[in-house]
Amino acid sequence: MENSASPEIYGTSLQLGLSGLHCAGCASRVKAALEALPEVLSVQISEDRESCSIELRAAPQEPLAYLQAVHDAGFGARLL
Repeated sequence: MENSASPEIYGTSLQLGLSGLHCAGCASRVKAALEALPEVLSVQISEDRESCSIELRAAPQEPLAYLQAVHDAGFGARLL
């Protein structure tokens, strides 16, 4: 059987702890900052747990880039 679909992208995820989120607007700013990175497929933010899960196209090459994106948006972040 021939498979005409494009090659499967094997993704991975990265977990970040967040600080400074006070409202849904804060979470939206963090989400937008992370989704602007080209390798990010999706971002799920848990305001009550102060964390996020980032789905990536491939294993992160430079995890500090995700921390920097959150910091640039005005919030704190750490790898979990």
